[in-house]
Amino acid sequence: MSDPQRTKTGRAPVRALGDRSPAFGWRAARAGAAAIGFFATLAASCFAASCARTSCEDVGTCAVSGDPTQDGSVPVSDVVAPDVDGGPVATNPYGEEYPTANIGWRPRQGATPGDRIANLRFASLAPRKTIELAELYDPEWRAHDVIVLLGVLGWDGLSQALMNGIGAPMSRLRFLAILGAGNTPETPADANALMSWAPQYPWADHGIDDAFALIRPLFPVYEVPLVTVIDARTMEIVHANLAVPDPRADIQQAAAEIRNRPPAY
Repeated sequence: MSDPQRTKTGRAPVRALGDRSPAFGWRAARAGAAAIGFFATLAASCFAASCARTSCEDVGTCAVSGDPTQDGSVPVSDVVAPDVDGGPVATNPYGEEYPTANIGWRPRQGATPGDRIANLRFASLAPRKTIELAELYDPEWRAHDVIVLLGVLGWDGLSQALMNGIGAPMSRLRFLAILGAGNTPETPADANALMSWAPQYPWADHGIDDAFALIRPLFPVYEVPLVTVIDARTMEIVHANLAVPDPRADIQQAAAEIRNRPPAY
């Protein structure tokens, strides 16, 4: 049985939540059977086997627990918030507190500001072990203006094409690539998968979110690769799933729009 969302957009489906209008011609060629098989087994395999998620709808009160790796070497990705951790608000490298108001998943719609993304923490590689969005929060644009969060699969040719299309750093942009699976549809996103993936793309920071359990609400239709563009001043989600036929040019255009607009919050 064919997947209607894969037929329309050509991207690897995670789970269809509804229709969307933009076409993504550059993502037209797929290995459909592998993609459908991978995503069909996510819910049944990932959390039942190795990790658990609290039952909730609001990311501000939601956390992920457990460990996606078998050897326990990498901590799990989760939501870092005072109401989850019971601790102080996270700060950026300059000591400024991460936003806690207007948190959600909704992107900007025209003149209507998008929600601010929660302070997500992702498992990463030694020596840092984790990376969280508070580290990238830059309200004064001291180091960068825009954060580009990428959702990718190690085995997926279009994820690789996106990363190769970006190819190098861009001025005043910070890239964070989140790996949702390893080198085959059956391979989890874990430390071994990230060690194979990350060295190919040294211009980005890298994190692990096995089966996209944490960032899945960013997908208007659950497909990959994902390109989410965030205003570093406010952590506003400007684009939740930007179409990038020409990755460098399209991302730079989205960044220019942010620079030419006053902060939403």
